[in-house]
Amino acid sequence: MNIILQHYDGDLPDWAVIARNTVKNYAENIGVEYELVTGNPMGKVHGAHTQKLVYIQEKYDKYDKVLMVDIDMFAPISCTDNVF
Repeated sequence: MNIILQHYDGDLPDWAVIARNTVKNYAENIGVEYELVTGNPMGKVHGAHTQKLVYIQEKYDKYDKVLMVDIDMFAPISCTDNVF
């Protein structure tokens, strides 16, 4: 079982909603889970970039592979290759 994660702190701007939707659809197409991680799950004191390390939390241990991609990443509709 694999999962693709994206992170964003705050309200998603329109471009980020589109990006999230393309990555979420890609995840569904290749049969993996998707999660948008929001806020500061690693603690606000650690800063914005550290939040992308959320995948080290125990709740993600059940996955064989975890992929974290930036929120500004778009998955092409025609892409059917499984990144895993």
